Amino acid sequence: MAAATVVAGFQPAPSDGILPPHDMNRILLVLDHAANRRLLAESLRTRYEVIAPGTADALAERFDLCVLDGMALDRLWEQVQARRAAAQPEFVPYLLVIARQDVGLATRHLWRTVDDLIFSPIEKAELQARVESLLAIRRLSVELEKRVAERTAALSTAMRELERANARLRESEARLRLTAEAAGVGLWDWDLETNKVYFSPEWKRQIGYRDDEIADDFVEFQSRIHPDDLEPTQAKMNACLAHPLGRHEVEFRLRHKDGSYRWIFRARRRVARCDRQAGTDARLSP
Repeated sequence: MAAATVVAGFQPAPSDGILPPHDMNRILLVLDHAANRRLLAESLRTRYEVIAPGTADALAERFDLCVLDGMALDRLWEQVQARRAAAQPEFVPYLLVIARQDVGLATRHLWRTVDDLIFSPIEKAELQARVESLLAIRRLSVELEKRVAERTAALSTAMRELERANARLRESEARLRLTAEAAGVGLWDWDLETNKVYFSPEWKRQIGYRDDEIADDFVEFQSRIHPDDLEPTQAKMNACLAHPLGRHEVEFRLRHKDGSYRWIFRARRRVARCDRQAGTDARLSP
């Protein structure tokens, strides 16, 4: 592969000593043609930090953009691929400098190994545009990975907090169930939007049923109220709905599985949500 002159008629621009205001501006030059490497280094040093070691282990350097020529790519393409894979998921770009007539010879390496190419002789404006474009993509890639890592860490922390909160809630619910069962108190939780009611196992045992014998439906409760108690009980329940933050108590009879009726004392707990009602039922008669 021919070694073309990299920058035709190049005269280094005077440096103002100011690098771009970015941390990621370190460019590695891996060009086998020493004169071309020197010319590129002189051109790029006016705006970037340039390293051009000219050694076999050049790819071991830390860099944000690697500029290499066709001969170096032929010699190092396996190392370049390994270095690209090791950098994942960050994007570390590679820019190939190549003579137009040599593109066909490098086809087997292109796009698997490099991210962009520029033909020599190089126009300085085109070189500046290609370099800045690739470095900008790298900066965006690093920033994106940083944000993803931060959000992943935040999500992981939130998930751990949620799991701890759920564990505390499960423990609290378990203690409440044990306390209620020990006291012979049944728990209920009524969803007013769906008319579904959670009845605790103890609530069902109070009237002689197993846990699987009563569905989570309001009608299971309503249909078992003694006919003489139905109207006053419903009036009390309507008062609860009208004043959801108050405390309400009512006594009524519920039909047992054996057909008899048991006196029940109901206390509705204060619930801050208008779409739910919850409370306890305690059996008064044996």
